[in-house]
Amino acid sequence: MSNPVFFTSAGSLAGMAPGRLFVLEGAEARHAVTVKRLSPGEAVDIVDGAGTRMTGKVTSAAPSGLEVECGAVAVEERPDVRLVLVQALAKGDRDEPGH
Repeated sequence: MSNPVFFTSAGSLAGMAPGRLFVLEGAEARHAVTVKRLSPGEAVDIVDGAGTRMTGKVTSAAPSGLEVECGAVAVEERPDVRLVLVQALAKGDRDEPGH
């Protein structure tokens, strides 16, 4: 089974190295602690949306911040495939809320 993945802002994983601590804050931290119920010792992945992935273990879990000890950092290449989603508009007013 893969580790749960949480997002942080682009560039916030810069300078991370094994053994360093990273604190995930905000809505992602609250989700990790209150919904996923993560606790110290559990493995997680933190990604920044810009290609950097940190794998580590939770050292402290509170809704205000999830503290993770970095185990490894990898920079993932941008995929060759580009995906674009397009949604057609509904006829009339059917795309309006309440219809």
